[in-house]
Amino acid sequence: MTTVTQITPGCYINAPGQPFQASDILFKFEQIASFYCEPGEYGHFLEGQHYGFNALSLIITETHPGGGPPLHTHECEEAHILLEGSTSYVIGDQRFTVTAPYVVKIPANVPHAFVNIGAQLFRLLAVFPDSHYTEVEIGPNPLLET
Repeated sequence: MTTVTQITPGCYINAPGQPFQASDILFKFEQIASFYCEPGEYGHFLEGQHYGFNALSLIITETHPGGGPPLHTHECEEAHILLEGSTSYVIGDQRFTVTAPYVVKIPANVPHAFVNIGAQLFRLLAVFPDSHYTEVEIGPNPLLET
């Protein structure tokens, strides 16, 4: 049975639905925690320390139009990789819009958020060079404020 935990207001994480071993070399999405954050960001979260990675964690999102995470920081740097879609970002004091394909570099401890500004959902890969994932929510996504 999958356990659902509210991690912040409007954001929920589900424990993996199938068992796995850290010694495995293949992980199916059913073996990786999933999440939902309002509005419209779903995905999978692989915290490396639980999967046998020494210096890697991943988030794979399905972000619907108008969706995106709250403003937040991480203790390590982060890379976003998007192959299709359009996104608006706020990273520190910078705001910009970009159309895929791209890679965005987000420095450690810098507040950031994004929003899908396209008409279709996109799948974004976030890469963290740390097996222990940290996130500090700062507030609502400023790109979604009206």
